[in-house]
Amino acid sequence: MPSIEPTPNGDWSPALPGLGRLSLRWVLLARPRRLRVLASISAFLMLFIIVDTAAFSAPAHGILLDHWDQRTYDGLMRANLIRAWLWTAKGIVAIVMMVEVLRSPARKVSAPD
Repeated sequence: MPSIEPTPNGDWSPALPGLGRLSLRWVLLARPRRLRVLASISAFLMLFIIVDTAAFSAPAHGILLDHWDQRTYDGLMRANLIRAWLWTAKGIVAIVMMVEVLRSPARKVSAPD
């Protein structure tokens, strides 16, 4: 069970074993450059997924809760199809990133102080 106390460096994230090594700095400083590009593409895909959900899917569900409307339903199906394509693209980017990481030579990681 995670503790709800600050870590020794004052961070209030859950103090799980090894969590300190999972910082996101590696995304911004990733080498090779290709990983940074792939991480950025993945972030933009996620942004588009969130915008699609908030702008189209959620309001359509609200309308359909009140009354049936074929046009709203068709729009919701289009939004769902777009989200499915975006999630598929995001999965492909994740696979490419994993292949890139597995292909890169292992680097010696120093233990945190």
